[in-house]
Amino acid sequence: MKKFFKKKTPTQVIEPRHPTVKMKVPVYTDGTDRDRLSITRQVRDLPEMQKVRTGEIVLSKYERLFHSIYDSVMITGMEGDILEVNARAEHNFIWSKDDLCTMNVTDLIAGADSELLKVIGDSISTEKYLVVEAVCVRADESRFNVEIMINSLTTLDRDMLCFFFRDVSLRRDAEEKLAQANTK
Repeated sequence: MKKFFKKKTPTQVIEPRHPTVKMKVPVYTDGTDRDRLSITRQVRDLPEMQKVRTGEIVLSKYERLFHSIYDSVMITGMEGDILEVNARAEHNFIWSKDDLCTMNVTDLIAGADSELLKVIGDSISTEKYLVVEAVCVRADESRFNVEIMINSLTTLDRDMLCFFFRDVSLRRDAEEKLAQANTK
């Protein structure tokens, strides 16, 4: 019969990759001293550099997904300053990513101001997400109807808002035509 566990002393020092960190790990045995089991469940906060690296890996891993979402997506600070946009946002708003990232989300929503952001922030703190119907303005000053799904996004160093803009212009037009047909 093949042994699955190495014979260990009652407490063994395990040296992880980082040479300055050593942990004492308890070793548990059954009554016959035949099987030994080492339990190493030790939860620790990640060091700052590891947090940054983990964040970079997660960002690169999901970047393709972010840019393939059908809705226009904008990640903003709590004050509405645009930090990141997906490719669909560039297409729908006819602005480049660099231009959008110098703007505030209220510049793109007709009639929006800092008071709207305050209401959004207050609502998001008590609800999972918020849905807003609005009219948005493109770079060429044309307008289109949208449903905006807004939720909060918390990273290691700051709170942010995530806006999902869905163009509902075709649906709105169809609803208006249906309403007109029903009134005749």
